[in-house]
Amino acid sequence: MSYAQSQKLKKLAYPQQTPQSPQETNGINLKAAYATLITAYERNNRYKQKNQERPFTEKFQERQNE
Repeated sequence: MSYAQSQKLKKLAYPQQTPQSPQETNGINLKAAYATLITAYERNNRYKQKNQERPFTEKFQERQNE
């Protein structure tokens, strides 16, 4: 088998992954990943803010009542 034939077979066996769109690399859609990250960050901030608004004693009493 010649070198050219082996290269052809290698290309067939391992096709080059080409991004489907400029935002996509290695099969990961970067826009979707970024949006998910931002959503999680905002949700975490809302949770922290909600917990800061309540005084500690109120949280403590809730745990005692459980």
